[in-house]
Amino acid sequence: MGSASLDVINARTYNAIIRRKLKELSKTMFDSIRRYFQKEKPAFKSLQAFPHKDKYFYRVAPWDWLTDKHIHVYDPHNPRVITMDDWPQLIFLDANGKLTVSEYVDYMAECYSSTIPKKLDETIIHELTALLDMKLIEYSSTKKELDAKFQNPISSQKN
Repeated sequence: MGSASLDVINARTYNAIIRRKLKELSKTMFDSIRRYFQKEKPAFKSLQAFPHKDKYFYRVAPWDWLTDKHIHVYDPHNPRVITMDDWPQLIFLDANGKLTVSEYVDYMAECYSSTIPKKLDETIIHELTALLDMKLIEYSSTKKELDAKFQNPISSQKN
């Protein structure tokens, strides 16, 4: 084997080593950047202790838009209309039977672009419990399809 062939083999080996080292370096560098920007998720101890954490939740009351930002819910058990603050309204509108309570808390945590509130789980559980007490939502062990009369606002439904 001539020295030119040896130089080509050495150059190929050298290039392979350099490519491997650059790949390892870039992986380490990107992992560091990813860890720097990754949000730290709280332990959510209240959620872990919540007996309905693995249940799906869905709305069981008709609703409509009151303004362009707020809804009102028709109480199915009493002659009244209920208006809500932002948190219960958001949870009521998200109560579509497709997510468990745990999945919903995780979903809401992902919506935060910066620090996730440590008591996010407690807030959501509190609001779910209030909606359940008012009989506006229910829990299910399996995914649920919403009744047609609860899917959309009353004003957009055909009679």
